[in-house]
Amino acid sequence: MKKIDWHIIRKVFDKTATLAEHRDYQQWLEDSDVHRNYTKHIKDFDGTSPKVSEEELQQLYFSLFLSIHRRKRLRIMKWSSIAAILFLALGGSWLLFNQKSENSLPVVIDVAATGKYDDMVRMITADGKVYNLENKQEPVVEEEDIFNVEAAAEMVEPRIIDVPQGKIWQFTLSDSSRVYVNANSRLVFPENFDGQKERRIHLEYGEAYFEVTKDTEKPFIVSVGKMENTVYGTAFNVNGYQPDFPKTTLIKGCVGMRKSGDMKEIRLQPGQQGQLDETGELVAKEVDWETLIAWRENIFFFRNTSLEEIASCLADWYGVKFRFSRESLKRENFYCRLPRTLPVERVLEALERGRTVHFIYEKDTVTVY
Repeated sequence: MKKIDWHIIRKVFDKTATLAEHRDYQQWLEDSDVHRNYTKHIKDFDGTSPKVSEEELQQLYFSLFLSIHRRKRLRIMKWSSIAAILFLALGGSWLLFNQKSENSLPVVIDVAATGKYDDMVRMITADGKVYNLENKQEPVVEEEDIFNVEAAAEMVEPRIIDVPQGKIWQFTLSDSSRVYVNANSRLVFPENFDGQKERRIHLEYGEAYFEVTKDTEKPFIVSVGKMENTVYGTAFNVNGYQPDFPKTTLIKGCVGMRKSGDMKEIRLQPGQQGQLDETGELVAKEVDWETLIAWRENIFFFRNTSLEEIASCLADWYGVKFRFSRESLKRENFYCRLPRTLPVERVLEALERGRTVHFIYEKDTVTVY
């Protein structure tokens, strides 16, 4: 199947494509009925012809997903034989193409949940009022003693953002730094940084990605568990799903990691991840950072990833529990790239294809055998 950069398709629609790009687009269009069919649905969604529903787009995605696998005679995605899949965010729905743009960033991050997970993304203010951020309503309820978080004590008008399973959220801090919060996460931050020597944020649990506005006079510090990350103008990801063993992955810029109360720090380089080792010492290692931040695009991206890690990821997103019939199954590795808008059953079906691993899903529990 012929490849094309999705930016070319967008430029054709916007009438800004060059002659060479028009030629590439026409060749790609003539190559397959799948390409022509998908182009039609993209136009429909953009409003150049009658609207189609998000459900139709999701169904079309899965039909194409299965057809690609059948044609390639594969039961699970192999990067050696199938082009990477790009999911382009258009108005909150995800569309399928057959090539990943290396420099693509998500356009829309406030992605709707799959329908099963109707808990709201909420913000809790210092006076205990709870706001539904998705509908921007007035306070929906009041809670007492919600700020039993030590890190909030020195913050100006501290706030909490809770993101439930099945959703992600993006917002901007008062200093213009951008924050992306993953599912099943809680982040504590101040209304502003006025009168503070530092810009301090606390990840109580879960995962968040930060694009930090540079301010040499006010260091940006993210704490999680017993760790602190001091930022020197950068983009980085913090995983605190296990608060006692947090992981920080640097995408660009520079981050210093240290244990709380310790002056010694390690400096991460882009592409490195820092964490505590078994002896309690801070260590840095090279990691496959693209797979670690794919959640920002609402994608599951597993590249040589163990089934144990995949199970942990699916549990945080879908709210399911995994049981392994054999310990050896946890060490099975997979290559897979799927949209997180798929039902968990569809994800498990994709993982099963061509493997000796099987899943039984009953009452929010997945048994692996």
